[in-house]
This record gives sequence, structure tokens and C-alpha cells, in this order.
Amino acid sequence: MSKLTSLAKFWRLAPSERGLFLRAMLLLAVTGFSLRLVSFRLIQGLLSPVNVAVGKAHSPVKDAAQARQTARIVAAAARHGPYRANCLPTSLVLRYFLLRHGIQADLRVGVRKSGGGRLEAHAWVEHADQPLIDRPDIQQRFAPFDQPIRPSGEAPG
Repeated sequence: MSKLTSLAKFWRLAPSERGLFLRAMLLLAVTGFSLRLVSFRLIQGLLSPVNVAVGKAHSPVKDAAQARQTARIVAAAARHGPYRANCLPTSLVLRYFLLRHGIQADLRVGVRKSGGGRLEAHAWVEHADQPLIDRPDIQQRFAPFDQPIRPSGEAPG
């Protein structure tokens, strides 16, 4: 996609969506670089907002729509921003934004063996047991760990 087309799409976003896109671009870069310097657990803990009312007095339909919209914008920031984020920083940042809005979100990690016998891993976010950025069959393509990946002390959603 050309830079002009991307810029035109950016300006067609609602002001709140443009703000989310810019915050996501920044947080994706910081998260991606930080994961190279410090532990995953530390970054995950920093990106787990405290005192959020996840799922309290929310409409499941409205939450699902907002989760999909947030995922779309974070994925676009990961693809088109100056830092091209892979699945782990993208998933951590998406989960952070969802939790900040009180929307339940689980970080999932799965593994598989490639055709050459190499072990591959992938991270994704689920809301209401549905993957947000990945294809619906992600759990068939990567064998997920039994439980979502949560920071120490975080209660199940």
C-alpha cells in the first residue's frame, strides 16, 4: 500500500481512533525494544493495568465490537508504523488497551513444529474465546498452552 493511501486511511479514522493508532505505534515500539532488554514477565506486568473493572456492567455485544475495532487499529499500527511489531508485542499492547477499557482479554501462546522440524511459537489475544487479530483456526494451527499467560497474581478473567 502506498504511503499516500495509508495516510488517507489514517485521516479517515475518527479522532479517537487516530489517537489510539498513534499511542499503539509508540507503545509497540517501546514494548518491542523492551522485550529485547528485560524479561517478558516484567513487560507483561507493566502492561497489565491495575484496578480495572474487566467485564463489570459491560454489554457483551458492545465489548466484542470494541475489541474487534481496537484489534484492527493495533494491527494496523503494527503493520504500518515505523516499528514493524511481531505477534508478541502486538498481543501485549492489544491486551493492554482492551483491559484499560474494561474488556476481558486473554494472552494466548501456542507452539508447533514447522515442516523442517523447527519449533515455532505464536502469541495472540482472545476475547470471549475468539482470536482478535488471527484467523479463527489459530488454535488448530498452533497448540496453545492450557491456560492464558497472565502476570503473577492476576486473577483469571
